[in-house]
Amino acid sequence: MPTPSEYLNRASVIIVTGGSSGIGCSIIKAIKNVDPSAHLCNLSRSKPEGFSSENDLHISTNLSDPTALAAASATLLEVIAAAGPGEVL
Repeated sequence: MPTPSEYLNRASVIIVTGGSSGIGCSIIKAIKNVDPSAHLCNLSRSKPEGFSSENDLHISTNLSDPTALAAASATLLEVIAAAGPGEVL
């Protein structure tokens, strides 16, 4: 069974929704604790605290708004297409 860092190293992009608070924020902190170089994309209204490395991308969006969600999805597709080989989580 792979360790958490071995598992995260297999990912080219990790997408989190609602990372500015609650469970999403805790997930981002846990990932950064295990692998500070992980490529994280966060979709939420506000940028998570400490989300400032060159591997962090905050996409400000209202997840309950279909138009905003479509725009965020288009941005994510561009990020995924440009990412290196690996899994998208």
